[in-house]
Amino acid sequence: MNAVDDILPPLLATLRNSSLPTPLRSSALTILATAVETAPVAMLSYGDDLAETCITILQVESRIMKPRVRVVEEVSRKGKEKAEEDSESDDEGEGVQLDRHGRPKKPEETPNPTTTDAKHPSLRRGALLFLALVFRTAARLAEDSASSSSSMRSDLGLGGFRMPGAAVVSGAGGGGTARMLVSLETKKRARTVVRYVGETDEDALVRHQAGEVLEELEGDIPYQVNPIAYGRGPQSGYNVCNSTTEGPDALCQTAFLNSLDDFCLWGSATPDGQIGDVEAAVVAYCTKSGHGTRIMPGGTITALQYMRTSAYVQVVGLFDQTGIELMSNDTGGELDPHGADQLGNPLGGLVWSTNLPEATSNTTLVQVQNWNMFVGSGKFCFKICSNKVTWPDYCENRFDLIGCDYNMPAAYAPGVFEECEGDLQDPVNVYTGADGKTTTLSTMETVPATMPWTPRVPASSKCTTYASTDIFKATNLGYQQDLYLFIRD
Repeated sequence: MNAVDDILPPLLATLRNSSLPTPLRSSALTILATAVETAPVAMLSYGDDLAETCITILQVESRIMKPRVRVVEEVSRKGKEKAEEDSESDDEGEGVQLDRHGRPKKPEETPNPTTTDAKHPSLRRGALLFLALVFRTAARLAEDSASSSSSMRSDLGLGGFRMPGAAVVSGAGGGGTARMLVSLETKKRARTVVRYVGETDEDALVRHQAGEVLEELEGDIPYQVNPIAYGRGPQSGYNVCNSTTEGPDALCQTAFLNSLDDFCLWGSATPDGQIGDVEAAVVAYCTKSGHGTRIMPGGTITALQYMRTSAYVQVVGLFDQTGIELMSNDTGGELDPHGADQLGNPLGGLVWSTNLPEATSNTTLVQVQNWNMFVGSGKFCFKICSNKVTWPDYCENRFDLIGCDYNMPAAYAPGVFEECEGDLQDPVNVYTGADGKTTTLSTMETVPATMPWTPRVPASSKCTTYASTDIFKATNLGYQQDLYLFIRD
């Protein structure tokens, strides 16, 4: 056990104990801040615990401001001055602490050394300053790691998030960092809590500090991955998506594939879109609220299979594609982070997941470097490939003309909703013909009248079948909920 393991647990226990004097807890926070500032690498295993403790303090120990009531007092100027003089006279000799201007300090500036008032603003102020330090340090560590990794270096000198095509853009997303000081899931929770405290806390300084911390947090993901007016740029939407962007007009170009009931599809930003025309400007439509995106109307997904393998995770099925603003007869197309210019479709699009094959928990968001998706003809398929498996390329993007059946072979059974484990599919460009000969395709410019092979559907196991209402609950539909309940009833 090293010194960090000796020192930090008692300090964390002190900070979490609301029955201890507030100044003592604040002192523990000061020591922890010094440790983060002087030895951040040694603190890697405690980063989430430290941040979560401060987030909990802000969430549980915040004091909501009361509505202001203006009271008009009929007091003459002289009488008021006399009252103030009497008050100052009464305070003399009672140990009142004065600031550098000779004025009595406010109660929140001089907490009683023995007070156990957990809602004292000094602790919330300290927690916010500590969070700012932790997230700033996390960003610096990520940038240092990215700059030291040649495989993650950008000619522009920006570090952090991978752009489509493996370029790197600014941020604290991890770049080449083996471990992050604070997980993206913790940052996401921090954004929610800090935003609320900044809007509701009774202490003006706490509200101000919350606003500054929020700016730090929002800076982790660039507002736009591709803001440059060059080639096809800039991108049409944005990547910082939250409760303020969520709605029917959201232009969020950050998507997720987390679980059977929590994933997004790329769809048209305008009604009656056709993928071939709008692929660079598609936006995220998710199955539930909470991602700052548009939300699919209830009933959009009519069949679904979520499959997890050792090299990729995929979700496939049937759907009413008008739910993502595509024309009902659009035969569709493919989206991926590559393309001829290596900027991907959508331009600037990001994909994140808590459930990549290598994930050890389902709470930490990780950026997906290789993925592809097909939507159209009433069918969808979305695959995210392991960041650690580069060959075979199960997210191959060169065979977009042959759609879901060949790129992500599955049953696509109407009305079936299931979650399975699966065997690996054959690489999309490798097939065995009727003569037993194995052929590897380098590309496919046109679709032959008769395909030379039928794709093999991988075996699945440990399948669990659900009713659609068990997966897509009305309470998760956010702004779509009332409309869904009205139509259903």
